[in-house]
Amino acid sequence: MKLIQNIDVYAPQHLGKKDVLTINDKIVKIKDAGSISADGFLSEAEMINGEGLLLTPGFIDSHVHVLG
Repeated sequence: MKLIQNIDVYAPQHLGKKDVLTINDKIVKIKDAGSISADGFLSEAEMINGEGLLLTPGFIDSHVHVLG
């Protein structure tokens, strides 16, 4: 489980600064920056400071070529 805080998200439109929670490398929650805290069951989450970084979900497969 990872909590990326204060990251600039494009999905594909610009969503602004967000907190992003992932479990098993899948995004499970995107909320406004500062709205997801690492208490309770999230206390075990790896915390990542996303300040100055961009998140573009799905971008990894943008160069796939399909033959048909």
